[in-house]
Amino acid sequence: MRRLIPFLALAIVLTGCAGSDDDAAPTTTESPATTTSAPTTTQPPETTVAATTPETTSPAGNDATAAFEPIPATPPAVFDSFTSSLVISMGFDDTAIEVNSEGSWTGEAFECTMTMGLGGIGLSQAVIATPDTLWFDGGAGFEESSLSGPAQDVVSGCPASPLFWSDFAADDLGRAVGDTEEFAGRTAVKVDLTDLLDFADGVGVIPDLEDATINSMVMWIDEATNVVLGLYADIEIDPAAIGELGVPGSEPADAVAMIMDLRIDRIDDPTISIEPPG
Repeated sequence: MRRLIPFLALAIVLTGCAGSDDDAAPTTTESPATTTSAPTTTQPPETTVAATTPETTSPAGNDATAAFEPIPATPPAVFDSFTSSLVISMGFDDTAIEVNSEGSWTGEAFECTMTMGLGGIGLSQAVIATPDTLWFDGGAGFEESSLSGPAQDVVSGCPASPLFWSDFAADDLGRAVGDTEEFAGRTAVKVDLTDLLDFADGVGVIPDLEDATINSMVMWIDEATNVVLGLYADIEIDPAAIGELGVPGSEPADAVAMIMDLRIDRIDDPTISIEPPG
C-alpha cells in the first residue's frame, strides 16, 4: 500500500489535467497540511527464469544513480532545494491508517522518512541518497542498500525523491491557467479538479477504483515554473477495492474515506542540508 497510494494520487491529477488541456480517518480541514501524489504504474507480467540462470542484483551505486536522476519539469529538476511532505489517511469501520512521508532535496542529496501507522502500531523507515550511494535504515541504522524492497517503497513514496515523479509526463499537464494564490511562499495557480474528474468518469483510469467518489481534489501549480507544488484530495473508495490496495482485514462495511495531502515547501532555501551517513 505504501507504494501504490502516492502514485495513485498524482495519476488522478495528471489524468484530469491532460483532459482539461484539450485530465486513516480524514482530517477535518480542507486546506493543505504538511504532507500526488504520483501516478500508478502497471506492473509488468511475471516471467519465469530458467533454473540455470543465476539471480543478479544491481550494484547499489547504479541504483543510486537511477534513483537520483531528476525528471524534467518536476520539483527536483527545477528547484535547487526544497522540503516535502505527503500524508495519506484512510478510515473505515474501526480502522485508521496513516502514511506520512517527509523529505528534503538539495541537488547533491535527498533524504526521505516514511512512517506508517495502523491500529496504534507505527513503522518508520528512511533513505538517504547521493548520486553515487543509497543508504537504507529499517530501524537498525543506515546501511548501504540497493534500490529494492523496502528502500524502493520509501523512495517511490517520497516527493523529495526524483523517483516519486518518474511517471510524471510534463506534456500532459499543459500550461496551468486560473486564479492564483500564495502557496509555499510562491505564486501558484489553484486548479480545482473535482468537477472535471467527475465529468471524466473520476478515477476509472486507476485499476480497481472505478467506483471511487471524488469529494474534493485541488492542485497548486507554480506559476513561474509550471510544476506541481501541492495536492489535496478527499476520496471515497468502494469497500470492494480495499483488498486490491493491500489493506489487511476483511472487506469493510462502509465506503473508505481517503485524504491525500501533498506539499512542497522551503523552495530554494540555501539552509537545507543533508548529511550522508558516515
